[in-house]
Amino acid sequence: MIDTTARDEKQVKRRQIIAEVDWKSAFGMIYPKAIYMVEGEPFEVQELRYREDEEKVAYVKKVAVDYFTDAISAKGVWILQRFTKQETPGLVAEQGEVLVAEKVVGFKKIKLGTMENVGSGEVELPQQEMQTTSAWLTVSPALLAEVSPHRDELVDGLRALTRLLHSLAPIFLLCDIRDIGAWLGDGTPSAEGQVVTRETMRAQLVQGDEFTPTIYLYDNQPGGIGLAERIFEVLPELLARGLETLESCACPAGCPSCVGPVNEVGRRAKPVALSLLKRLVARR
Repeated sequence: MIDTTARDEKQVKRRQIIAEVDWKSAFGMIYPKAIYMVEGEPFEVQELRYREDEEKVAYVKKVAVDYFTDAISAKGVWILQRFTKQETPGLVAEQGEVLVAEKVVGFKKIKLGTMENVGSGEVELPQQEMQTTSAWLTVSPALLAEVSPHRDELVDGLRALTRLLHSLAPIFLLCDIRDIGAWLGDGTPSAEGQVVTRETMRAQLVQGDEFTPTIYLYDNQPGGIGLAERIFEVLPELLARGLETLESCACPAGCPSCVGPVNEVGRRAKPVALSLLKRLVARR
């Protein structure tokens, strides 16, 4: 990352490298117009060069702004090969190889202090794809119908459950949460390679002809390093810990300590997730 506004002691313009970002994280952190903080100072990305025939560099300039930026990503997960399957009443758990595709499609401007959304923008960047291993869970339609007749409530509850399991899995795997990816997708996706945002996926699940929401917990390293296999092995303990976490959390509808903030997951998300876990843990 090169600061285009840097000057030497004679005020002569010079190229100054101020930071380095790994390739996998670059598109989500230093897209054009992104605000990147270096030692507490905000820098705005003016240009990102990433093509094969170019040097891999982002040109930035120091700015005075009262907001930071947050990337909006579209994602998709597709099953390539099934290795292991375990069926229990109300739940089918599988482990195998998947294709994960992700693309940064835009960003939000978040005001410092108040955390208000004060703007947004679109981003044109290439899609990144990775073959890796994953564990995935599909709750039976009959059990879902016991919990709620409304698809929107069920999707919110499953999204909350996805977030909860994602945050708890590193306890069992002794890894960083960034080593694991999570996604609530469709068990029967229509087009391989077509990525969607979280809200678009929610709408597709709610309005689709078939209702097969599937929770994916995948290894965030190409090819996998054994994390997905371990998730599959400890799944009963992971679900039980999730139930324990929700029952012990005093919040009525969700908070960052359990399923996430209410304004992100919905007011019915925690009760639905709790009801799902009570049934899943009791039947294992």
